[in-house]
Amino acid sequence: MKNKTSAVVLRSSLLGMASLMLVSSCSTTAKRVDEPAETVYQKICQQPEEVEQVTGNVWVKIDGPRGKGQFPATVLYERSPSQKLILQVTDLIGTPVSELTIDSQGMRVKGEGAKLPWIKKSIESQALLGLKPLTLLSLFSGRTLCPHTTTRVYWSENELVAEMNKSVSYRYGVEKWGDRTLVTSTEVAGLKIEFM
Repeated sequence: MKNKTSAVVLRSSLLGMASLMLVSSCSTTAKRVDEPAETVYQKICQQPEEVEQVTGNVWVKIDGPRGKGQFPATVLYERSPSQKLILQVTDLIGTPVSELTIDSQGMRVKGEGAKLPWIKKSIESQALLGLKPLTLLSLFSGRTLCPHTTTRVYWSENELVAEMNKSVSYRYGVEKWGDRTLVTSTEVAGLKIEFM
């Protein structure tokens, strides 16, 4: 994702070639994070400076009570005048098929894509598990979506897990690029966002 006002760097398919050239010329590659889980959790949940706009591409995976599926999407997040997220669902070659807008007035759908009503219902069903649609804005605003309180933070294979309670946990894909710790995916209540 590209971020206009912050130094937060997330992988973006648009920047992939440039990143690859930069990475190879600097001899920096992604590495597994070998730090205590609590330390990494504190790093990724620190709030960065306010971000005005974020654009980029994501791969969204949903596994909820109403079904499961995955789809590519283009994202536009704007902080002002009021927070707004536009998730433009695309087909595999990047052609827009539907658009989901989330803001203070709720969720709105437009477009002919057959998938989108299912996606909207799946996202709405996440609210039953405590994930309200507006909290999705944090996933795209240059911030990491973190629970207010945790009972336990630990590593599970290559994922960082922060448990809120026995039934709700947040899972993060985390990689080390040079001296930076980057979140490559976030999953909560069956909704997983992978940053490309």
